Amino acid sequence: MKGEKERKNDNKKRKKKKKKKKKKNWA
Repeated sequence: MKGEKERKNDNKKRKKKKKKKKKKNWA
């Protein structure tokens, strides 16, 4: 359970970082 939660958090952080990078590229 703890591992899954950490994995989800990592995925969310990674997705947010990727989105920010894409936005910067777009700008």
